[in-house]
Amino acid sequence: VVVALVILLILGIFYSVAYGQQFNVFSLWARESLNRTLLGWTMPVTWFQSLDGAFIVGMTPVVLRIWQAQARRGREPSDMNKMAIGAALGALGMGCLVAASLIATGGAKASMLWAVACFGLFAVGFIYQWPTTLALVSSAAPAPINATMMGVAFLFGGFIANYLSGWLGGYYETMSPARFWALHGAISLVGAIATWFCAKPLNAILLGARNG
Repeated sequence: VVVALVILLILGIFYSVAYGQQFNVFSLWARESLNRTLLGWTMPVTWFQSLDGAFIVGMTPVVLRIWQAQARRGREPSDMNKMAIGAALGALGMGCLVAASLIATGGAKASMLWAVACFGLFAVGFIYQWPTTLALVSSAAPAPINATMMGVAFLFGGFIANYLSGWLGGYYETMSPARFWALHGAISLVGAIATWFCAKPLNAILLGARNG
């Protein structure tokens, strides 16, 4: 069970690395690439980060309603598949920044709605990804080390993912913006595909531990 949980947490790193760039390189890119003017008012770059919390709070009831509707029809995704969906949404969010970067060439500026869409997709992906991860760890981890495994979850999803995100952020200076965001989109997509492939065996172990 512990090995299965560690694999689960490693798979979650892929999404978290891409997610972390919203609070890292994104601000530098947005200052250079986005048209942030609306009705004569220019939106500060730092305000974009507040969209993450706003979307998470606003979309959580919507996502829960979706899950409830799917459960009534017997079609609610498993916890692992929810994580895969979350990572896929992160890849789509990065796709928005790729599109905006391609628009913002030759001195042009892309609409800031591309960034808003990115934050919205990542927020919904976060709802599918992170609370589900914590719920799985909390319910499946052996009782003697339950609290320790919760700490390990934050080690992987926080420290390791943010470290890797910061390290990859250094490549922004040597890559075009479109390629940089495409790289992170690919990272999140790889996480989605790997999680989907691992869903069945990991579900068997973790759900057995939770029910046992």
